[in-house]
Amino acid sequence: MEIRLLGPIEIFSDGRQVAISASKQRDLLAILATRPESVVTVDELMDGLWGETPPKTARTTLHNYIRRLRHTLDTVPGQASVLHTASRGYTLRVSPAHVDVHRFEEGVRQAVEARSRAELSRASALFREALGRWRGTAFEGTSSPLLAHIVRPRLEEARVFAFESLVDTDLALGRHRALLPELRREVERDPLREGLRSRYMIALYRAGRRAEALAAYREGRRVLVAELGLEPGEELRRLERAILADSPDLATEAATPSCASPLSGPPEQLPADIPRFVGRQDQLDALDAWARAKGTAGPVLVTSLDGHGGIGKTALAVHWAHSARRSFPDGRLFADLGGHSPAGPASPRRYSGGSCRPWAFPGRASPTTSTAPSPSTGP
Repeated sequence: MEIRLLGPIEIFSDGRQVAISASKQRDLLAILATRPESVVTVDELMDGLWGETPPKTARTTLHNYIRRLRHTLDTVPGQASVLHTASRGYTLRVSPAHVDVHRFEEGVRQAVEARSRAELSRASALFREALGRWRGTAFEGTSSPLLAHIVRPRLEEARVFAFESLVDTDLALGRHRALLPELRREVERDPLREGLRSRYMIALYRAGRRAEALAAYREGRRVLVAELGLEPGEELRRLERAILADSPDLATEAATPSCASPLSGPPEQLPADIPRFVGRQDQLDALDAWARAKGTAGPVLVTSLDGHGGIGKTALAVHWAHSARRSFPDGRLFADLGGHSPAGPASPRRYSGGSCRPWAFPGRASPTTSTAPSPSTGP
């Protein structure tokens, strides 16, 4: 049995679709399938189906939906019973490998790992395979507040993350011409997303279509001003200036270096500076003072930014690191630990145990094993 959620909510068995006529039963299936092999409580199911305005008979109605959905699933040929009652709710005992959402997320995780090992062709194929599981808008036609307003936006962000990662990988492989049709579609689909537009402009420029790259910038600026009253961010403006100047930096994009590969010069791994960075001046001033303070120079110089997830710690760190380049002439490394990535946390082996020693000790082999502790689950 295969459960498809990245588009209309569907069940397939042996290549044939299993009919679920009632929309609430499809929503119920989708809520359970986003958490396979886990107990979803009755209260969570009612919240997922009706949000803050459940009917007075919500609990009874839910039990009726469960009964009908169970009957439908039990009639699938060759399929054992998968919808089970638990102490406080219900469990859909289906392997995540049989749900397209989880196969998509696992595919993205594998692609990110392949890219981190500089296996760009494999990473590109894995990103494309994962993105190919999308058949439209996730949970198409749903009336569930949970699916429509919480889960769907998260999955859409994961889809855009995967697409932008695919584009970055294919640009590094010199496939800019092949990317143009799908990049155009994505920009038309989300014209306010500056990261997509910048990649489209780069692909156009590398394909010898400089005028069209500049036209794409002007169209992006027009949309931003008309809809949001905002000028393009610094990253997009800097890209326009680079195209106007025919900057040689736009001609090619080197693949992200593997941490285990020696480099002939100082490593430079910072992501692009953050567009439209505003605020945080107190923190930026504190970081500048820290870098200049007497006694902070030396072989072990560590600081950290603390705060809840999503408040902009990475954005602040990357922006400050760009502004402080001259203070660190021996190189700048960036390790994405993936704490909030759809691909999941990075493996300790990837960054710890001396995996970056070739930069510090040229000519020495990197260790093949890591004795570093597992990543902390704390803040």
